[in-house]
Amino acid sequence: MKQKQRIFSLFLLVALVFSLAAPVSAAGEMNFTDVAPDDWYYTYVKDLYDNDIVHGTTPTTFSPQGQVTLGEALKLVLMSAGYGDQTPTGSHWASGFYQLAQENGFLPSGLSLGLNDPINRLQIAEIIVNVLDLSRT
Repeated sequence: MKQKQRIFSLFLLVALVFSLAAPVSAAGEMNFTDVAPDDWYYTYVKDLYDNDIVHGTTPTTFSPQGQVTLGEALKLVLMSAGYGDQTPTGSHWASGFYQLAQENGFLPSGLSLGLNDPINRLQIAEIIVNVLDLSRT
């Protein structure tokens, strides 16, 4: 059952993926002026925020219509799959997540994005399939 919950959570991330940003503030009370309690994604953003997986683009802005970068997507997927927060291995805050993904073969072949480059939903889905070791049938 836990595997099904993780898969469901990760696919919810794909639905939200273009609304997430790099760390700016710590988990706790969520004060985003652009995420209202009646937004369909509010509880998902709140759960991920409370678990210190997502943060705002500023302390008061989440930017739900923004694009997500490779670095942000790697953090979302890997932490949602049970991997811990990664210490940077280079100058980019997500370099540790990138190294973990690279070492474990989670990155799609031919992916040529920098950590700050926008990533599309197909590429994120491919990473999720690799992280969860799902077969394509």
